[in-house]
Amino acid sequence: MSMGEYEEAFGMNDEDDKLVFNDGHCKCCGLYSLKCFCPTHKGECNSQWKDRDKKKLAWIEPSEASRERLYVLAEELGEAQQIAMKVLRFGWHEFYTKVDATNKARLESELGDVLAMISLLIEKGDIGAPELLKARELKYEKLKRYTKHQGL
Repeated sequence: MSMGEYEEAFGMNDEDDKLVFNDGHCKCCGLYSLKCFCPTHKGECNSQWKDRDKKKLAWIEPSEASRERLYVLAEELGEAQQIAMKVLRFGWHEFYTKVDATNKARLESELGDVLAMISLLIEKGDIGAPELLKARELKYEKLKRYTKHQGL
């Protein structure tokens, strides 16, 4: 759905939508979201949606570039998962001759690829760094409660 089609479907006009709509991104912080909580707007970007009929909200399809980034992220996550299972089955130091590396080195490489894709998703505005940091802290709290051997 193009931005023009989106605006027409929701009956938006330029006066109502100055804060958010710049091809779906907040004009201030650049995040692609209907809920912008950037320091400048502090939630004001979302104010135009409070009284809208929730049934009218349509799914905004990711762009081709976003879709490509998500495909690569999913692929890298799968590869990291596969190597993590190899570590569990065969240990950190099993040497894999086809790539001339240990399972530890292979996992580090795959997790580096995952981090690269996460960084790219942040740089391109697909996801927000503050949200990731908050999610990380919440995960640490869960790990403190539910794990025995992490020393958190």
